[in-house]
Amino acid sequence: MRKADNWQDAFKLLVEGNKAFYEGKTTHPERGREVMFSQYLGQQPFAAILSCADSRVVPELVFDVGIGDLFTCRIAGTVLSDAVIGSIEMAVEVLGVTLIVVMGHENCGAFRACMNPDKHPNIKGISWQLIPIIEELR
Repeated sequence: MRKADNWQDAFKLLVEGNKAFYEGKTTHPERGREVMFSQYLGQQPFAAILSCADSRVVPELVFDVGIGDLFTCRIAGTVLSDAVIGSIEMAVEVLGVTLIVVMGHENCGAFRACMNPDKHPNIKGISWQLIPIIEELR
């Protein structure tokens, strides 16, 4: 499990991990059973990540970190809700996270689905936040 004493250290760990991912030099740290079981009684993530639920953008892989290093909240379109905000607040106030990263990506399926809400009626839970952005970009 990686440690960061402040947000600058946490940011540096994420940048280094992302560079390794980009260069194809990932180390896949601390992803074994021993690490998972060692954290049974508590977690100490060094950063919180709000990202899209897109299967191609997995924060632990993109930042080359292990189990317990990140507190991740993933939701299609990277939209906010009371539950997401409460989760991030918990990461900061209870777990001591000093860095929050909001991570977007290109070619988001949630945005595409919101462009045709009649085809995807269950997307309404997030579309009210994304449609104004789509309209502004058109």
